[in-house]
Amino acid sequence: MKFTLTDRLMWHFMQGTCYKVLRAEYPEWDFHQLRKAAKERFSDILTSIPSIGSYRENSLKKNLVGGMVWFAIYETAKERYGSQMSLPLYEKMCRASIAMPMMLRMARMTKPFTRKFQESMMKRSEQENRIDSPYNWQAHYKQGKVDEEFTLSYTRCGLCELARKRGHLDILPAMCKTDYITFEAMGAILHRNKTLASGDDCCLYYMTKPGSEAEQRWQDEHPDGTFSNK
Repeated sequence: MKFTLTDRLMWHFMQGTCYKVLRAEYPEWDFHQLRKAAKERFSDILTSIPSIGSYRENSLKKNLVGGMVWFAIYETAKERYGSQMSLPLYEKMCRASIAMPMMLRMARMTKPFTRKFQESMMKRSEQENRIDSPYNWQAHYKQGKVDEEFTLSYTRCGLCELARKRGHLDILPAMCKTDYITFEAMGAILHRNKTLASGDDCCLYYMTKPGSEAEQRWQDEHPDGTFSNK
């Protein structure tokens, strides 16, 4: 990939929140050097990956580049501070950067339980699926009752391939959990009992609108609740 202005902006907005979480836990760390080294690593990771299209051509590029930000900071901190850069701390860092006000505002602008949105997503996924790269996603949408539910599955995930290449399959599930934050902000309840990161054959998302008949039906069929660990 080429290092673009949008990539720089992605780094700028995400890294500040990540370091805020780390500094709260370990204020004694040398964050000046950590920032410098992690930024260089982010650039190295990004330019070593083949293109999956521009941000306009592929809506999921932001997910891949966001994962690069997290991996770059994690790897750099792990090398310098060892076990202090723990899995719980990494998960906290990921959750905080997804829950930034800017990220939540963008999610809230989405209206997932409309025919316009779902048809747009289906059309876009068909186009994006044509990009042949192990770092791209393969998405499959299924409409239900449009104003209440829809199903989404991924049979390939660019972040899984990146995690495999970087040796981070152990921390990948922590990143997957941030999806619950995003869909909640969108006004959807995510039910997921399969993920590629857990070794399943796909990531299976079932989204329902709060208070809808679809959500009540799901609750009746699954009295143990949502699969929040997937």
